[in-house]
Amino acid sequence: MYRTIDNQIKRREIELQAPWVKEDTNVGGSRSSQPGNPVENKYAFVLSDDELIRLDAIKEGIESVYAAADEDTQQIVDLLYFDKLNRYTLVKTAMETHISRSTIMRMRDKFLTAVLEELG
Repeated sequence: MYRTIDNQIKRREIELQAPWVKEDTNVGGSRSSQPGNPVENKYAFVLSDDELIRLDAIKEGIESVYAAADEDTQQIVDLLYFDKLNRYTLVKTAMETHISRSTIMRMRDKFLTAVLEELG
């Protein structure tokens, strides 16, 4: 999920900035129901979106735990989760890092537990 989180955030921002609105066939001369500054309203709407807030929290939580992790754990996480081609399994990661598969599993589990604790 982390690999695509930036794309998900951008997609959600675009959805919020240009929402689908049913075409109004009433061409009467009534006043607009949106008071004030439309740019400011749109910005406030984007900042208050629950999905966007959740995605930002996930991204910040993962980055925080990753920054606090040791170098070996960062390398394992890079290979298992951040590799764009998603070509590393536990066995390939073990061969690449010269760390046993069981140790990699423990380090991975410790990292994921830390992320869950960070996210609450």
